[in-house]
Amino acid sequence: MLSKILKNKKALIAGVVVVAVIGAIVYSISGSKSNSINGQTVIYSQVARRTLQGTTVLSGTLGHKTITTVSAMNSAFVSSTDATANSVQNQGDTLFSLNGRKAIAENGTLPFFRSLGPGDVGNDVLELKQILASSGDNPGAMNNIFTQQTQSALAQWQAQNGYPSGVPASKEAVTVALQQGTGYNLGAQSSAGLVIGPPAPTAQLSSYSVSHFIPARSRHLIGKRYRFSGKKLGHHHNRSKATRRHKKRDRHLNKSGLKRNGSRQAVLASFSTESHLSGPVPHTTTLGLTITGTTSTTPGTSVTFTVNANEAAPQNTYVYLTVGGSALAGVDYVPFNTTLELDSGAISTSFTVTTLPNQTIEPNKFLDIVLSQSPSGDYYVSEPSAAALTIDEPTGTLGLPTLTLTSSTTYLDKGAPFEVVIGLDQAYGQSVTVQLAYSGTAVAGTDYVEPSGNIVVPAGYTSLTVPIATVSNNLVEPDKTLTVTLATNSAYDIGNPDSATVTIHDPNVPQLNIIGGSQITAGTSTTLTIQANQTASQDTQVLLSFSGTAQAGIDYDVPDPVVTIPAGQQSVSFSLTTLVNPIIEPQRYIVVSIAQSPAGAYTVQTPGSTVVTLGTPQSAPPFVTISSGINYLHKGTPFQVSVGLTQATDTTLTINLSFSGTAKAGVDYTPPAGLIQIPAGQTVAQVTIPTLVDNLVEADTTLTVSIAPSTSYQIGNPNSVTTTITSNVVPTITISSSTSSLSEGADATFTITANQAPVKDTSINFSVAGTVQAGVDYVPLAGTVILPAGQTQVTVSFQSIEKDIVFEPTDMIVGSWPIRIGQVYVKQGQTISAGSPIMDLTESQNTITLQASPSDFTKLALGQSCTFTIAGSQTEYNGTISELDSNPTIQSGSGSSSSQQIFEGRIAVTNLPKSDRNADGASVSITVVTQEADNVLAVPIAAIKQNGTGVDEVRVIDMSAKQKVKTVPVTTGLTEGSYVQITGGLKLGETVIVSVSQG
Repeated sequence: MLSKILKNKKALIAGVVVVAVIGAIVYSISGSKSNSINGQTVIYSQVARRTLQGTTVLSGTLGHKTITTVSAMNSAFVSSTDATANSVQNQGDTLFSLNGRKAIAENGTLPFFRSLGPGDVGNDVLELKQILASSGDNPGAMNNIFTQQTQSALAQWQAQNGYPSGVPASKEAVTVALQQGTGYNLGAQSSAGLVIGPPAPTAQLSSYSVSHFIPARSRHLIGKRYRFSGKKLGHHHNRSKATRRHKKRDRHLNKSGLKRNGSRQAVLASFSTESHLSGPVPHTTTLGLTITGTTSTTPGTSVTFTVNANEAAPQNTYVYLTVGGSALAGVDYVPFNTTLELDSGAISTSFTVTTLPNQTIEPNKFLDIVLSQSPSGDYYVSEPSAAALTIDEPTGTLGLPTLTLTSSTTYLDKGAPFEVVIGLDQAYGQSVTVQLAYSGTAVAGTDYVEPSGNIVVPAGYTSLTVPIATVSNNLVEPDKTLTVTLATNSAYDIGNPDSATVTIHDPNVPQLNIIGGSQITAGTSTTLTIQANQTASQDTQVLLSFSGTAQAGIDYDVPDPVVTIPAGQQSVSFSLTTLVNPIIEPQRYIVVSIAQSPAGAYTVQTPGSTVVTLGTPQSAPPFVTISSGINYLHKGTPFQVSVGLTQATDTTLTINLSFSGTAKAGVDYTPPAGLIQIPAGQTVAQVTIPTLVDNLVEADTTLTVSIAPSTSYQIGNPNSVTTTITSNVVPTITISSSTSSLSEGADATFTITANQAPVKDTSINFSVAGTVQAGVDYVPLAGTVILPAGQTQVTVSFQSIEKDIVFEPTDMIVGSWPIRIGQVYVKQGQTISAGSPIMDLTESQNTITLQASPSDFTKLALGQSCTFTIAGSQTEYNGTISELDSNPTIQSGSGSSSSQQIFEGRIAVTNLPKSDRNADGASVSITVVTQEADNVLAVPIAAIKQNGTGVDEVRVIDMSAKQKVKTVPVTTGLTEGSYVQITGGLKLGETVIVSVSQG
């Protein structure tokens, strides 16, 4: 509003003068009128509708937006720079080469960030497979797992694109060893090994590969459809794209002895018969190289290796190294350039390996540095061709391991082992002897057995499970607790948790019988007693049952069916009262029995029932019961049972037994020989049933012994007992390998064989050792395999990795091609370090980077239209704001001026001529339409005055009332040039005074 500009009277006067002058010029053009009133000249205008715009002028820079910057993942030698700045590259183009490996433009969305090989898993592997498949190569199942099939397809892709041949690796040894676990024993052959050698050649003549004779830069043709001495060496998809790619290489082959004929086959003219291949392979150069250097060092030091030549180099020669061993780059040593340059005339060149300080507890590491054959044949390799560096871990610098103690078991029955796990915070380079302390209500030797000997965590292990046996007995005892704690020792530190506690539950319960049965006269009482074999540890409720020929309520009063043996006692007595019955009848019997406890609070043994006889004594058959305290036993342990009578007889009583269950007579047990007899005057007989031992692995069986019917006795309760017979025999396992050696990339199997099939699925543990590295030399193994129940063999598949065929992150540069190349940061022949930028990938369309102050930035929005001009040109172009960065940058001032905040944004350009499209960095002046008011009421800005209270006013002439002038307060809006929007106070067509001057 104008009220913010006109602050005082002087300002008001100055503003009127200025506006009057402008009004006189503009309004005469715009239809404003002047008149003379009372000797004064009046300039006036009508309230009309106009479209007003508010604009903001910004500065900017013309350029192409960077999509990404391609950087080196490792130190490398720049073999070539094929793509130049400002060029547009297409899918399949070569952008640059590092260490002789081309960087190919491929369509994709996920930038590659790591080296890939068999066993790797991830979305980058899936994208690599998709690219290989689109190139006509078969990478296997379209998932995110890098397989040997993926590596085979990658090898075809690399051959199609002329990658250098790989260098054969040294031999690696691998041993798979069985580890002792539960459910099996280890046999004599508990480990098996093999040797992984260099990859098998694709084709051989005599004892040499064709690649020895074909120049290195032409070896990509091996594996395609060529013929050597009339025999096909291999086949390649006959694709037109591949044909065009190899035209230039074919011309080279004509000079090197490989000639193509009309059927796309080649014959090696110089070696047409096998007889020409006998003897050593000739060298194509006289320059021979060897390597020497330090053999051992300590972490945090540097050592120097030297590559020596047998003569002065005839020209600058690139020397290639291959690095292997257990030492890891970036962890054990600083990565170094594996491409050296031997200067012309020099006889040696050196390089330095810097080892890194390493406090990890681990064995010594070693680094193998091998001279690789020259891909261009500039030199040959002599012995010594490799140097080995051992990194010795200094003694006394490694911290102690921190131990913890845990257990997943908090409650167990007597006889079951309490397993605790000792954990280390890291694998230790030597074995650790651990001391344990024991506490709680459990008593050593009585309730549990402390492990014998030292508890030792082997070197390299991060955990050890320690079983602590608990003692099973037939005593009825309360539950007890056992706490195992790590004891203080100078060999280790104690972490948290450092202890584990278990409750040892006693499953034993009292065994009960009942005594006191007799013959009584009706109307009298008798006392019966329930006895326990051990003192009860708690109040034990005993359930009774009553049966027989006597009738309850007529012949006797029924006692309480529940009696309690108090804690600390072994028996309880109760009375049975008989009733007088005037009816003359034969003697009756009351059978009082102990019923089984539904809660398992006790068991019933012989005699489990007793008989009370009413009336005159008569001979009644006794009740026979059977009991046993053995519910579970191992083969070879006898099954002891007790047969009891409710009352003694005056003659020997023969008892018949029957046998049932899954156990087989003569196989699992032997039925008792002869008759089971209880002598006269006795009430109990002990019966022993032997179980049979064998060497068979078999499932548990059950044996049930029951009282068989007889006229000589009645069957009481309990009348049967059951036990489970288990076998201690477990399978013995051995392991063997399908081969003693295999080439890189090939597969082998390790077969685990059991002498007997297990009765349930059994988990077999194994470990892999040797000079191999998981994920480098072979696809990592889980360390556990399941031997299914009923089977005697299971195989472990071992898949070696062909290390010569690997995928590096810069082999494929992914994007939505075509893409414009921005700045190129490297030059051919340059050696660059890891992380160095190589080139920018930019958008094909021009964009403008704008800069705005915080106040101007608040006026901007995505999609706003704008115009711009390039410095030095008067042509105006159109654009649209496409990006706005809400985070400001701090721009430092020059001289004494302070720094300020700057917001950036981007403008999409659509109509820029070709002559200006590469003017990257040119300054641009931008005009942005930030506001627009369409068809609104507007008056000349000079018509707005301000009263003494700061309110905007205009003077309105009433043309129909003798030109009477009145002052009207107004509200204003958008201002453009000499006009201002009226949002309130005036109507369309009203006449307002713009200025007044003396006539």
